Amino acid sequence: ATDERGAAGDSLDHSVRYWALKSLGLFGGDARAAVPRLSRELSDRSRSISDRILVADVLGQIGTGPALDALGRELLRPADSAADSSLLRQVIVDSVAYSGPAGVVALPSLVRATSDPVADVRRKACEALGRLGPRAEPALDSLVERLVIDESPAVRDAAADAMSRLGPVAIPVLGVMLREGDDGMKWRAARALGRAGRLGIPEIDSLQAATSDPDSRVRIESLDALWLIRRDPMLVCEAALKELSRDDRETRKRASELLVSVDSLPVTVRRQLKMLAESRSSDAARAAGWVLRRRESMSE
Repeated sequence: ATDERGAAGDSLDHSVRYWALKSLGLFGGDARAAVPRLSRELSDRSRSISDRILVADVLGQIGTGPALDALGRELLRPADSAADSSLLRQVIVDSVAYSGPAGVVALPSLVRATSDPVADVRRKACEALGRLGPRAEPALDSLVERLVIDESPAVRDAAADAMSRLGPVAIPVLGVMLREGDDGMKWRAARALGRAGRLGIPEIDSLQAATSDPDSRVRIESLDALWLIRRDPMLVCEAALKELSRDDRETRKRASELLVSVDSLPVTVRRQLKMLAESRSSDAARAAGWVLRRRESMSE
């Protein structure tokens, strides 16, 4: 009976601690006095991973410089041997990311995390750097490395997206990747340039050249990027129309969506779409018909 009461007491203590910490996090920066103790608990590897994860989450909610610095220091420590320690590192990265611009204090830790052995940690680190925007300029080389050599497509996606948020410093690098990289680098670079918006204007010529690339995804991402950057129907519509005749269904779908999104189709393109739709004998005809119907319904 004594053992049962002891177990019940431990369970109660754990529950009280859990909710106390959860409540502490709700105070945000007003709970800054608790940061030193929480920092010690976060770094105490005799505690369970689940407990340290909770502490990391609370430090992120407090969000002061010292709290984020504690998270960054823990992220710089060598990974421990616990099987689920990667989950702790993911929570730490997320906690820094959600703190907003203040998370720049942990920039060196996030850069280090882009080389973590676990792909999900690397991906989240890239995403966190993207959230920092131009403040993360010093991370450019690390993001390029992930985009070029990482074996995880999700990490490469996150690295390219983060580069699109770094500001003007990343644009020439993305341009080089678009011109000289492998297919995966090219289409990711094109997409990143599009997401960078008007900052991507210096690479307009490279994007136009890439609309003739042998790889369908490079062509489509380049067309989308041109539209996002310039919003000029003359730059994209003729090329998008040609993509309707490709064998690949995804290519036709993306080209159709682009033609629907364009504000005003050139007269020659509208005429060609109607002629293609009236042929009724191919996938291209069905795609052209869908574009015309969608545009008509949107104008009603």
